[in-house]
Amino acid sequence: MLLTLDPDSSAVCATYAELRGARRSGRGQEWTEASVRSEILATVLVAFQGRDREPLLEVEVRFKQTCSLTRLEINESFAIRTSEDPAESALVFPRAVPFYSLMQEDFRLDRKQARGIQTTPLPANLDAAPLRSWFVQIGIGCAQGMSDSEIQEVVEVAASSRSPYE
Repeated sequence: MLLTLDPDSSAVCATYAELRGARRSGRGQEWTEASVRSEILATVLVAFQGRDREPLLEVEVRFKQTCSLTRLEINESFAIRTSEDPAESALVFPRAVPFYSLMQEDFRLDRKQARGIQTTPLPANLDAAPLRSWFVQIGIGCAQGMSDSEIQEVVEVAASSRSPYE
C-alpha cells in the first residue's frame, strides 16, 4: 500500500515543495510544484513496474491531500516514523508497544480519507504518449497537461537509482 501526495492537487504539491526547500535535506535541489509532481508520478510508475515484475506483489496506491514532516512505514511487527532527512532519528514502535496501535489507526484514517486509483497494466511502451494516457486512465488527471519532456523526466526519475531524499 502506497499512500502519497495527490499529484492532481496543486496546493499540496506546492506546499510540499516549500516544505522540502526549507528543510536541511532539501537544500541544494530546486523543489517546485512540478518537481514534486514528477517525483510522485515516478514513484507510482516504479510501484506498478514492481507489480508487473512480481506477479504476487499487490500494489494499491492512494493519494492524500495533506503533507507531513514524517513518513510512516508499518508492517505486522513494527511501525516506523521517519523524516526525509537521513540525519534525523527514526522512531520504531514494536507491535507490543501502545504507540504501534496508534500509528496503525493513524494510517487507517489517512488511507480512508485518501483517493484511490485504478490498477491497469502498464503500457509496453513507456514513450510519452502511451504513458501519459496510462496515467490519465488510472486517475491521474494532471498528466494530461504534461509535455512529452515532462513525461520523459518522470521515466528518467523512475529509472534512476537515486533517492529524492538523499
